[in-house]
Amino acid sequence: MARRNDIIQGLRDGIPIAMGYFAVAFSLGIIAKQAGLTAAIGFVSSFFTRASAGEYGVYTLVAAQAAYVEIVAMCLVTNLRYMLMSAALSQKIAPGTSWLLRVLMACCVTDEIFGISIARERYCPPAYTYSAALISTLLWASGCAAGIVAGGMLPTAIVAALSVALYGMFLAIIMPPAR
Repeated sequence: MARRNDIIQGLRDGIPIAMGYFAVAFSLGIIAKQAGLTAAIGFVSSFFTRASAGEYGVYTLVAAQAAYVEIVAMCLVTNLRYMLMSAALSQKIAPGTSWLLRVLMACCVTDEIFGISIARERYCPPAYTYSAALISTLLWASGCAAGIVAGGMLPTAIVAALSVALYGMFLAIIMPPAR
């Protein structure tokens, strides 16, 4: 029963994150379309990446026809913070939790999933993190695919405006705390 409650709470807490992810990923989808990705490839790449800075870098490098080594190096550098977040989250996992469940939790870490997982009182159950990550990842990947589809159908002027929207979203995140 406790695991079921953890799953339900993770889904509830993950829905607002998922809605925000959809909007950001939609903008990334516009950029991915400009790099030549299909909606299916965009969905899969976003499903496994879930990192706006990393994906933006990848799509930019793909458009520039960069070498795979450059793309991998860029991804590693832009996403190193997740290793630190995973180390911090490991302190919130109950003793006795298997190594596999711990590794899977680390694979779920994004800035927002880390935030809600680390904020839990006492230990954070793996089922909570998995369910929050699942709902947010599905909408992240769907947003990217939708952006790719829209990027192929919308007029060039609107696509250009939407590709700049990502920068506006970053500013919207930074400005309120900076005040």
